[in-house]
Amino acid sequence: MANKYSDPIENTSIEIENLLEGPLSNQVVPDDILRDPNSLWAQLKDEIVHSYYELAGSQNIKREGKAIITAGSPGAGKSVALKGMQDLTNVDLGSFVTIDADDIKQLLLGNTVSWLSTPGHREKARDHWDRLLERHEVLPDGFPLMRGELAFLVHKLSTSIHHIIYTTLAGLRCNLIVEGTLRWMPTSTSGVGFDLIKLFEKNYYDSITIVAVNASESTCIQGATKRWTEKRNNKSHESRYTPVKAIKDTFIELSQDEGVRKISIPVINAQETHHFAHLRRTFSSLSLYTVHRDNTSSSLPIPIERSEYLQ
Repeated sequence: MANKYSDPIENTSIEIENLLEGPLSNQVVPDDILRDPNSLWAQLKDEIVHSYYELAGSQNIKREGKAIITAGSPGAGKSVALKGMQDLTNVDLGSFVTIDADDIKQLLLGNTVSWLSTPGHREKARDHWDRLLERHEVLPDGFPLMRGELAFLVHKLSTSIHHIIYTTLAGLRCNLIVEGTLRWMPTSTSGVGFDLIKLFEKNYYDSITIVAVNASESTCIQGATKRWTEKRNNKSHESRYTPVKAIKDTFIELSQDEGVRKISIPVINAQETHHFAHLRRTFSSLSLYTVHRDNTSSSLPIPIERSEYLQ
C-alpha cells in the first residue's frame, strides 16, 4: 500500500506494481495465442515481422554477416554503451537492423515506433488496452495509468516475436543488433546467448560483437526510473515501467572478504557467451566490450574494457 507521506513517484510505482500483480495479472497475453492465426495478436505479430523485413530491405542496411549482441540489466544504459562502442570502433550502426523487444512491446501496446511502418492492427491493440485503462483511476502523481506501463502484460509475447524476427533476418545475413538483457541462461550449456551464437554460426556470420553494461543495481534502478518518469511527466503512453523486482532479479549476491557484493548476471552471461563463441572457432572476428557505468557516468566518455579473439 502506498504511503501518503512519501514521494508521489514512489507511491505511483507501488500502485503500478500492485495493479500488475493483482487486478491486472489476469490480463497477461500468453505467447501461445500466436498459434491462432485469426487472433488479434497473431495478426499484429505478422505485421510487426513484415515491418522489420521491410526495414531490412532498405538501402542502408547491409548484409555482411555482422551481429552485435547487447547484455545488461534494465536501466543499465545499453544505448549509451552502444554509442561508446561506436565511437571507439567507428562501426556504422546505421547499417544494422536493431531488434529490441522493448520496441515490440510498444507496438503490442498500441504505441508507435518511429523507424518502423505502422501496422494496421496496432490501432486495434491500442483500443484493447485503452478499454482496460478506462477502469482505473488517477494514480498518486495525478496522472492516469499509461499503456507503456502495461509492458509486463506482453512480456512473453514480445519475447517470442523478438525471437521470430532475429531468426528470420539472420537467415538473410543482415547486420543485426539484438538488444536485450542476456538474462536467461539457466545452465552452462543453454540459454539465449548460446542460442544466438549457434544461430549466427548456422547462417555463416563472420563477425560477432558483444556489448555488456556493468552497472550497479542502484544505477540500474535509477536509470529505469528516470526513463519512466520523464515520459510519464509528459503524459506519454510510451512511458515504460520496469518493476524494481525485475531489475533486482538480474543480480546475484557474491560473498567476498570485504562483505557481500552484488554481481550483474547479464555481464557474467556475456562473458560466457563470448567464451562459447570462441570455442566454436567459426567467426573471423569476435569481440566483447564491457562498459562500466555508475550513477555519475551518465555521459561519454565512459570506461570501456575490450576483450577480443582474432581467429
